[in-house]
Amino acid sequence: MKSLQNENETLIQQVNLLKSEQRHTGSQHKEELKRKDKQIKRGRKKRIVWTKTNWHRLTLLAKAKKKMKTTKGQWRSKFQLLEANLHQEFEKKVNPLERDRQLPMESWIMGEEEWKERERTKEHISLLTDQLQECSVETKQEDDIIEQGLGNRTEKDQAGNIIHNRHDELQSEHGSKPQEVEKTE
Repeated sequence: MKSLQNENETLIQQVNLLKSEQRHTGSQHKEELKRKDKQIKRGRKKRIVWTKTNWHRLTLLAKAKKKMKTTKGQWRSKFQLLEANLHQEFEKKVNPLERDRQLPMESWIMGEEEWKERERTKEHISLLTDQLQECSVETKQEDDIIEQGLGNRTEKDQAGNIIHNRHDELQSEHGSKPQEVEKTE
């Protein structure tokens, strides 16, 4: 009987051990189920957020495309209007030129000669103006020396002679007086 009792005790211990293992594995399974449920819920939330953001992006993209089409149309109409205005302005400027081209050759040559004469006159005036400015700079420098009293009487006379000689040279080179230069400008 003792052996039966021993056997019974070992069986009871084994049963208890199995029950505790079953409880332990059951709790592990429950924890694993909870963890997987949490993962599924997180995945579902992520998909919902992703879907909402993609929907928002798609609506923004559609709005941007629509706006781009309208602005493209506006720019196209502005471009066409500017192009039409440019053609009109071109026609306004080309027609007189074509009429001028159709004038007799003599009047065209006379116009060209007048233009060349004007250009020569402008160049002559600018040359005279440059020389006049050079003289005024030289005169100013000489006046500064005179005003500072750095030179003696002979230096002052030499400066005055230089100014008068330069003035006479300009008149003889160009055959005009300073008053005439101002009138031609």
